[in-house]
Amino acid sequence: MKTEYNLLIITLLLSISCSEITESESVAEAERKIPDQELYDATIRFDNDGTPRLRLKSAKISRFEALGLVEMEGGVEADFFQNGKHSAVMNSERLTVLEQKDMLTAIGNVVIKSDSGMVLRSEYLHYDSDIERIETDSFVTMISLHDSLSGYGFSSTPDLQEWTIKKPSGATWRQPERSERSTP
Repeated sequence: MKTEYNLLIITLLLSISCSEITESESVAEAERKIPDQELYDATIRFDNDGTPRLRLKSAKISRFEALGLVEMEGGVEADFFQNGKHSAVMNSERLTVLEQKDMLTAIGNVVIKSDSGMVLRSEYLHYDSDIERIETDSFVTMISLHDSLSGYGFSSTPDLQEWTIKKPSGATWRQPERSERSTP
């Protein structure tokens, strides 16, 4: 009887100590999910020596200093600038900024409209400001003034002028241009 009682006490102590570790881990995890700063209906600007590079607007902005992370939600608008001139606007449901790498990740109904009239649609993409490229491996649709093309995998400048779709799919309705040498 005494052995069974000791075994019961040891089991209870172990379960209590394990639950305390789990609780302390969940407290630490919860603290990481609590932002250090929150802004509502705010705009953040990124400049190089006073020249605009990027402007982000969002319904809610949360900054997690220890993680070097900014999360935006409730509808995000990102204006891209090249040499100080506006070049494109991107809209998405959410956006994450990795501060140390200056990398953006847009998620949910991502639409980029360049000032030249090109439109890109996707559900997910990254923008790396170091190389000034927009990239994704997900499905995209690129729409020009005369045509559209879909596929998987995309890379482009933010103004959508130099772009590549890695695995194109679909059909075009555009007629091929004929040169003077081609026969009717």
